[in-house]
Amino acid sequence: MQNYDAGQPHSPVDEAYTVHSGAWLSLDPRVAYGIAQLRFAVFAMEQGITDEPELDGVDLEDSTTTYWAACDGVPVSTLRVMTGKDGSASIGRVATLREHRGLGLARRLMGAAIAANSGRPIHIHAQAYLERWYEQFRFRTTGPAFDEVGIPHLPMTREPSAQFTTERSSTS
Repeated sequence: MQNYDAGQPHSPVDEAYTVHSGAWLSLDPRVAYGIAQLRFAVFAMEQGITDEPELDGVDLEDSTTTYWAACDGVPVSTLRVMTGKDGSASIGRVATLREHRGLGLARRLMGAAIAANSGRPIHIHAQAYLERWYEQFRFRTTGPAFDEVGIPHLPMTREPSAQFTTERSSTS
C-alpha cells in the first residue's frame, strides 16, 4: 500500500486528509468496506445507478489499483485505475462523499493516479457535466457522448506527454 505526501500542508484540509493507494486484496478490510460503502452511497443512493453492480470484480484484479483519501482513517473519496491489455490505463469509479466535496480531494487523487501512470495513455468515461473538470488534467474528448447507466458520458483520453495545472478546481 502506498501513502502519498502532498508536501507541506497548506491548510487544515491538507492536514486532515491523507491519500493512499493499493491493490484491493492488500487493503485493510475496514478500508475496503469503507470504500465500498462510499461508492454505494454516491453511485447507488445519490445517483440512482442500480443497473450495474457496484462490486463488479474488477477491484480484485491484479491490474487494478485503488486510490482513496481518508479523514481519520475513513475513506471519503476514491477512484480506481485499471490496466488494459494494451498497457494503457483507465480511471473509473471517481467518487467523493457529498459532505467532503469542494475540498480538492478528487483532484488530489487524480494527481496521484496520473503521476503513477504518466508514461502511458489514460482513458476515462467521464460524466458529461464533468468534461471541463477533466480537461484541467489534460484529458481530451475523443468521441461522441454516449449513455452509460442512464447518465450522459464522454470518452476522454490523456496522452502520456500531457501536463496538468496545479490550480485548485472548485468542483472536485
